[in-house]
Amino acid sequence: MGQDLMRVMASTYGDRDLVWSVKDTFIRYIGSLPDGTLTPLNGAEPFSTAGGPEWRFPYVGQSADDDELTLRYQGELRISGHNGMLLVILMDPWLTFTATETQLSVVELMSWPDTSVREVIATGPACSDGYMDAAGQGFPLGLTATAVELFNNVYAAGTPLGPARLVPPVV
Repeated sequence: MGQDLMRVMASTYGDRDLVWSVKDTFIRYIGSLPDGTLTPLNGAEPFSTAGGPEWRFPYVGQSADDDELTLRYQGELRISGHNGMLLVILMDPWLTFTATETQLSVVELMSWPDTSVREVIATGPACSDGYMDAAGQGFPLGLTATAVELFNNVYAAGTPLGPARLVPPVV
């Protein structure tokens, strides 16, 4: 990724919050469970749209070098059901843009309480001069092979997840 594109992306997206729907069918399934819960914590909050529920994670900072730009967000979404047998925790998501792909990572919970260890749970196409989410549709993402277990092996690697959208912060 070129330095010019990196600068444009950093200035365009650098102060925006992340809005993400996770996976529509999974969220609908959780909603159908008698004890299914979707609990935003630590700064994350519901962000409902006509397309279905989404969650907003506030922007907290960025890091960049010649090869990548990482936008960091705070907040946690706890998804649970089946009397505690199903538990997915998506904590402090980061979006990283590289020359070859877009990555969505979360805290690797097996390393808790060390929140610096990340797990890339989704990837998508690299951004380019011609593709920078100008239409506001979000960055498309697919489940990584290493994150299949996160969803209890129900979805295969490459399964489309909800797009990562970047929106102006709440004032």
